[in-house]
Amino acid sequence: MTKYQGEEIGCRMFLTMYEFRGKLYFELNNHCADLEIFITDCGGNKINETLSDLFNFLFEMNARRIGVVGIE
Repeated sequence: MTKYQGEEIGCRMFLTMYEFRGKLYFELNNHCADLEIFITDCGGNKINETLSDLFNFLFEMNARRIGVVGIE
């Protein structure tokens, strides 16, 4: 990953950052690939696999999307 500087994403992998309850979370995605999307904390933990459905719901409803921060 390199720092995203507004270039065209196209079919490259990209990393989006979110802030929720004072912590940062990341989502790795690709517009051209059928991927299972995981929200990951800074420790590498996939929160939508390891935390409760309530936490995941609150995250989806309240997390602040900071934006794309990295690109392949």
